[in-house]
This record gives sequence, C-alpha cells and structure tokens, in this order.
Amino acid sequence: AAARRGQDVLKAQAEARAGAQSLEHQLHELEALAHIGRTVTAMLDLDQVLTTVVESAVGLTEAEEGSLLLLDEESGELTMRASMNFDDEFARTFRLRVEDSLAGQVIATGQPVILDESAPQKIKTSYLVHSLLYVPLRARGRTIGVLGVDNRKAGRTLTKEDMTVVMAMADYAAIAIENARLFNRSESERIQLETILTQTEDGVIVVDADNRLLLINR
Repeated sequence: AAARRGQDVLKAQAEARAGAQSLEHQLHELEALAHIGRTVTAMLDLDQVLTTVVESAVGLTEAEEGSLLLLDEESGELTMRASMNFDDEFARTFRLRVEDSLAGQVIATGQPVILDESAPQKIKTSYLVHSLLYVPLRARGRTIGVLGVDNRKAGRTLTKEDMTVVMAMADYAAIAIENARLFNRSESERIQLETILTQTEDGVIVVDADNRLLLINR
C-alpha cells in the first residue's frame, strides 16, 4: 500500500510538472502572437514583417526551417518571399509550380497540409523533408500564398496545435501584405493627384467643412 501511495505521488508530481510546462508553452505562444500583432501594426517594411512572421513560426513550432511563399499570378509559380535557415541562393531562386506540389495543393484548396515524419516526402528536387506543415495566406477572399515550417531530420513531430499557431501567424502576414498593397495604391493615387494639380493652369483650393485649408496648388 505504501509503495502504491508512493507511485501515486510520483505520478501526480509528473502530471503537475507536465501541466506547468504546458501552461508555460501556451503563455510563450500568446506572447509571441502579441509581439507579431504589434510588429504588423508598427513596421512599414513588409519584408521585415514577413521575416519576423517566419522566424516566430519556426520558434514556436521548434521546426528547423520556415518559409513564406507568395503566388505570382502571371507565371503561376510560388516564390519564396521570406525564409529562415534556408540557403540564401536557394531562397532567392526558389520557384515552384502550383501543379503537383504540396504548397500548390494549399493554394488550390485553401486548406492546410500537415505531413507526419514517419513518411518523408520530397517536395522539390533535393528538398527532402520528414515533417512539414503548410497553411494558407488569405487576402481579399482568396489564397495568395503559403506559410510553412518543416523538419528535414527526424525530430519533433508537427501537430495540430502547431497548425493553429502557424495559421494565426499566416493571418498576420496576410494583413501586412494587404496593408502594403493599400498603402502602395494610396501612394500611387497621391502622386497622380499631385501631378494633375501641378500641371493644371487653374487654381485649385480644397477646404474642409470648417473652411480650413487642406490643399492648394501653386
């Protein structure tokens, strides 16, 4: 009976430690997501935002590598816009057709893909992975890219919990991309308006509802 009680105590202690570790991990995830949220709203450099997203996804999932692929609608290829732990030359020249590829499957279906490490998959020539997770980047009602993490060596298995975290990261990346698109469009319209006002021979004055001057040409 004493031995049984001792075993019960050890089991309870182990469960308590596991619970504490799980809570610590969840807190770390929440802090990272909050950091990414602040980053998206504070940074104007899109490349820096996307790199931060990839690095955070790799860190939280304890994966070896991470990548953010965007769809080039003209060529129908996926290009690597941001990455972590990939060779620079490989990342710069990476091109992947949507057809017959796992990333392309995510683009076509809008659904995430997760591979178990027990069945290594070759997703591109000379690019063999043991476990991989791809989630879609959605903007304006369609899938514009893929955020992925992977392990080339047999290591920690990627889980559905990892998928939830990476999907949140993908949402932040999509927001950053959409914000950059809107900023570029508004900047283009501003330049166009400025050109029109500069070249017109008529005087143009714009005021607000309180007759405060907003804009005037020379």
